[in-house]
Amino acid sequence: MKNITVDLGDIFCYNSPHLIGKAIKWAEKGYSEASSKVSHCGLFVNEGSLQNVNVVEALFPQGVTYRRFWNAYADNLKNVYILHSLNLTSRERLKISNYAISNVGEPYGVLKLLPHLADGVLAKLLHRRDFQFFRAACKIDTFPICSYLVARAYDVVGKDFGIKFSFATPDDIMDFAEGNSDKFEIVQIKV
Repeated sequence: MKNITVDLGDIFCYNSPHLIGKAIKWAEKGYSEASSKVSHCGLFVNEGSLQNVNVVEALFPQGVTYRRFWNAYADNLKNVYILHSLNLTSRERLKISNYAISNVGEPYGVLKLLPHLADGVLAKLLHRRDFQFFRAACKIDTFPICSYLVARAYDVVGKDFGIKFSFATPDDIMDFAEGNSDKFEIVQIKV
């Protein structure tokens, strides 16, 4: 593996091989949409090599957590994508990082998962790529899930992923990065 470095505010997306990760990918895949590649995401909150950087991520049941990236993902690097932002200023990167860190200790937004799941089921039943009825109706804007934390941090500096931050899924974030090579460079870690 070559030495990969990241900057403040860069994103990592993770394809969990476990049952919960597979369920999340099923729920976030819209009708006739390509299979989701990822089920989780988080933010790098300092810069440097992957072995030495920290991330902030919303995890169940821990809540918003600050931890060393390498300690958490070294055994599963083949399932990690790095989304290196190409259109952030140093000031914006710092704001994103500070916002993420300010959320450490917040409880996990498990109630946000239910409207995401319901919208995923409806999208499949109604043959739509995306459906946002339950997420819009519930208006649950407290207690983050992983994609909410990432999308809200970017919203703080006026950036988005083509969808309202409270509706975003890890798949939405990954799809946006794949479709916007002027805004993100995607690095899949080779081991």
